[in-house]
Amino acid sequence: NKPKDAKITNFVLDKATQKRLANWQYHSGGYTPLDVQMNKFWEWAVTLLPWGMAPNLVTLTGLMIVSSTAGILVYHDPDFKTTAPLWTYGLGLLGHFLYQTLDAIDGKQARRTGTSSPLGQLFDHGCDAFITNIIGVFNASCMQYGSSSWTILNTVLNFNVFFLAQWEEYHTGQLNTNNGLFGLTEGQFAQFGMMLSVAILGPGSWQVSLSTLLPSAVADLPLVGSFFALQIRHAVLLPMAGITLMLAFQSFVRVVFTVKQANISKADCGSKEFGTVTSLCQLGPQYTMYLLGYWLTTTPHFQKAPLLLFLLWGTSCSFYT
Repeated sequence: NKPKDAKITNFVLDKATQKRLANWQYHSGGYTPLDVQMNKFWEWAVTLLPWGMAPNLVTLTGLMIVSSTAGILVYHDPDFKTTAPLWTYGLGLLGHFLYQTLDAIDGKQARRTGTSSPLGQLFDHGCDAFITNIIGVFNASCMQYGSSSWTILNTVLNFNVFFLAQWEEYHTGQLNTNNGLFGLTEGQFAQFGMMLSVAILGPGSWQVSLSTLLPSAVADLPLVGSFFALQIRHAVLLPMAGITLMLAFQSFVRVVFTVKQANISKADCGSKEFGTVTSLCQLGPQYTMYLLGYWLTTTPHFQKAPLLLFLLWGTSCSFYT
């Protein structure tokens, strides 16, 4: 049923809604030191784009590039445990870097040409949500997680931060992707480093236990030895989990405890639903999807077709985000 305050009749926006869209402005959060430095490169990169190139086309180009390089990788590694030719990991790295660059300059192209719009932001962040799934494919293949729960866990960590950032923007009108020191850009560069090492040394370089990096006298200690028995490809998720959970917790606190919805004007609220109970209920479907992903790894179907089920699950997470 259409809500009472709906502003669309037969798919035509009324004049009041058109005016509100015309006055729409995107509000980003702060920047990290790395963002500031990379912005110099991105400001130069946007000048290379043709003036008439639509910002949405810039976004779509990035999506097509990174999806194509991921497709080549999984063609050689469809089960996330087959070592692909090393050049495919390097190609994936290049595709991810080009996506990052195009994703950073599509908004600059919009402002440069005076074509910023809510539709552009929706399309941009929709592509980002889908690409979060693609990044999970890169990680699972490079780390050779196979059909284990690690394949889902590494993607859940990325999805959770991205989803909560969108959730926070819904309630506060501002998109925060970092905590001032670490955020999206730093995470991307960490993955660039991982993919580069795999492209040079192969996935096996991450499948050694941490204990091999310690003197034998230290590695043989009971508590130390049990922890350092983890392979590097598994242990690397621990700091990643800590950072992503910290960013997610900050979004949660800002929405539930500190930020008042009065920061958004009534004109911009539209048909949004606010309130503590409502905001918490909005988390339910996404976290249910995370649990479903873990359950999938316990089924024989995931063991037989991990790529297909992973993409179906990840696309569902992207859609709700």
